[in-house]
Amino acid sequence: GKVWRRLPEGASCNMLDTVPALNKLVHLEHLSLHDNQLTALPELADCTVLRTLRVDRNPLRALPILPPSLRVLHLEGCPLGGTLAHPEQLPVQVRALSQLEDLQLPDGSRVGEFFGTPLGSLLSATACGSSTD
Repeated sequence: GKVWRRLPEGASCNMLDTVPALNKLVHLEHLSLHDNQLTALPELADCTVLRTLRVDRNPLRALPILPPSLRVLHLEGCPLGGTLAHPEQLPVQVRALSQLEDLQLPDGSRVGEFFGTPLGSLLSATACGSSTD
């Protein structure tokens, strides 16, 4: 199969529905796949220097294990669960990322170190204030 060195940038009508394996791209730092038709992503755990992942506005059903090196993750418009009011509904792969500086939630809200609302603090506050209904 074809291995992409660089995915198309700036296209407003991308129609990708699959992405080839990226696990051999160990030096990959930024991956922008927003505005496509992706329902799944390839494994990314071996992309240990990946800092930015933009998958906003894709019909993703699930996420793979994400590398802890991620600092920017955009999920706006993805039907994955999780809002500013209910961050505990984010996929476990996202909740595990303690070093996110910029997390765009599926509902478009933005949290993270950069915005003064670290995800860990948000999850802790939600857990402390959760009800049993």
